[in-house]
Amino acid sequence: MRYIIKSGSAKLYFICENGNEQVVGFYLPGEILGLDALGSGRHQTSALALERTSLCVIPISGLVQAPDYQHCLYKLLSMELIRDQAVLSLIAKKDAEAKMAKFLISLSQRFRERGYSATCFNLSMKRSEIGSHLGIAVETVSRILTRFQSLGLLQVERRYIQIYNFEALEGLAAHP
Repeated sequence: MRYIIKSGSAKLYFICENGNEQVVGFYLPGEILGLDALGSGRHQTSALALERTSLCVIPISGLVQAPDYQHCLYKLLSMELIRDQAVLSLIAKKDAEAKMAKFLISLSQRFRERGYSATCFNLSMKRSEIGSHLGIAVETVSRILTRFQSLGLLQVERRYIQIYNFEALEGLAAHP
């Protein structure tokens, strides 16, 4: 099955050999879960709703019968490849501040693309999940958010983020 998130958010993750959870992505309204099973028939990751979330089920048989099936499928797969490349680019960065800045900019852009505010949004994920996704410790996530706040780049209240200075965040995100 494939699912479109109608509202809410979800994370994709797997459990490593050492028993730790590795978050591989966060999904927002309008994004599709389950494309990883198209080739093998088996999902490589698990999904978990991060808040009250509603989904629309897309049975693969219904997708195959759609008139523009191939075009639709190619577009979905292309979008997923672009997402994966962005995640790889994000985690390949060595600088933790650059990772966090790029992550916040990416979230902001994704919210804007869906008609939500690009400057004010709630993080549905925990700091530990952000750390897992970025390959940094949860303490580092908290420390960086506090630093960004002290620099006047953003305001953080629990999970609520208000971005004040995109240009400065983009400058930090550009570091290797």
